[in-house]
Amino acid sequence: NKHLKLDIKEKECIPPILTTLKKENTKDAMIYFNADILPGPGVRGTVPIPPPAFLQPCLEFLETQPPQTAQSHYAFSLGWRTDCRSIYGYTPQDISKMEEVMLQYSLLEKSAGVVLAVNARVLAKSPSVLDDTLGEFGKTQKLQVLIWTGTGEPPISNRIFSNLKDHFERIGCQDLVGFDCQVASNPWMGAIFDVGVKTNGVWWNTKKAFWYTVELILPKMNVVQKLLKRD
Repeated sequence: NKHLKLDIKEKECIPPILTTLKKENTKDAMIYFNADILPGPGVRGTVPIPPPAFLQPCLEFLETQPPQTAQSHYAFSLGWRTDCRSIYGYTPQDISKMEEVMLQYSLLEKSAGVVLAVNARVLAKSPSVLDDTLGEFGKTQKLQVLIWTGTGEPPISNRIFSNLKDHFERIGCQDLVGFDCQVASNPWMGAIFDVGVKTNGVWWNTKKAFWYTVELILPKMNVVQKLLKRD
């Protein structure tokens, strides 16, 4: 069987992609609609493709397909916008929000299933955050987790990879978890990469905190200056 993941970065791309799918014969392929639809660790705020902009047109497309085809050949791969340099891992609120989206749009019922895509380094900070979700939704075999490393991101150490793998084996969910990760070729390189990302993360997070503080203070300073001028 062939698999095709449509990695959608901009909402303007969705209509032409769906139009093309209608014209193509994809009966022998599993199609994954992939997008980061929620803000996540290190990248809070708005997202380029919020849930309604992504899910509504995709579900409308599925309604044009025979029910059996929609539920066997089309799936969703959903993630959070994140940065591997984040100090914090995924939070229970991050996971809860994604669960709400899945339930609101009945994704497990209307498609072949959902894959939750999570960054390896970010998840490693708190791997148990997905335990309850896998326990509840994984029973249907229509929810899976894909752990990935991003383009341009240094490979993870074998220590991180093994810790994640061992965790999901301990809770009996290893069959629901897949890996799409670059892993360092030896322990020394893995340690260097891990330390490098952490060190860079300290600088990156410090800089973000500084500019966030500046943005908060400057408007107040302007107000004070205006009041002083009036006096």
